[in-house]
Amino acid sequence: MSEVIQAIDFKDSQVYSLFQSYLKEKIVLFAGLPGVGKSFLLKELSLMADAAGLRVHLLQWDLSRKAFEKDMWLKRYPEVDGVTHAAIRKAVGFWARGALLNWYEHHQREQAILIGEVPLIGNRLIELAQVQTDEAESLLAEKVLFILPIPSKALREHIEKSRELTTKRPRHEKEAADAPPWVLRALWQELYEAGKFMALGELKDSQDYDPKLYRAVYQEVLKGRRLLRLELTETFTNTSSVYDYAVQTQELLASPAEVAKSFSQAEALGESGDALEQMVKYWYRNAN
Repeated sequence: MSEVIQAIDFKDSQVYSLFQSYLKEKIVLFAGLPGVGKSFLLKELSLMADAAGLRVHLLQWDLSRKAFEKDMWLKRYPEVDGVTHAAIRKAVGFWARGALLNWYEHHQREQAILIGEVPLIGNRLIELAQVQTDEAESLLAEKVLFILPIPSKALREHIEKSRELTTKRPRHEKEAADAPPWVLRALWQELYEAGKFMALGELKDSQDYDPKLYRAVYQEVLKGRRLLRLELTETFTNTSSVYDYAVQTQELLASPAEVAKSFSQAEALGESGDALEQMVKYWYRNAN
């Protein structure tokens, strides 16, 4: 018998109280698998930031990669079976490190906050977690707060069931692009393989979401970053889509010149051979 998930108003939750203290941060990035509540939490923190008089800027994988998916690039790096090409995933990651540094340099003294979603799995913005020797490293290590939502097993099941409904009947155009339940399960399998590679102890059945394994993998990936783990056991009353914003936000997007530069960096890793594909497929082998 499935555990009953309690639904409460977000403002009555401990998470809401915690978020009040996060408003002093300049950059907050929600990390984790699709289907753990990142979009909802991003929306709520954005609402709180706006109410506090902050200008809200957003970094989201699904939106940021659109600048890299123009026809001229898709002809060279096509999407196959709904999966973004390895070169695009690497290029977006290369761009993102510099984009965060540039944003911080321009907005650090302003009443502004940058809030983002970084899946990391499948090499989706994994570069933000990697310890490198560039100018962005000190910012990422010292001034960016990564938050890892960790839903309980029962809550994850609830989220998956909700995703089934919104996949069939999306309430917002962006919900139509959300990872469907079968993709959530495939990504879990990928995380399980990452856990095996990292030798994180005895692993349970790979088919079932395990919050302990989930936490352990992301802690390992983000060990060079300021990381806050957010345990979630309740769902929040939310009648609208997580993509319905009542505040004005500004997306962090790449310019055509930045896109071209980032593709050059990705291509230098091995455009025509298997090197780039293998690097992206086994992203967790070079996570740090």
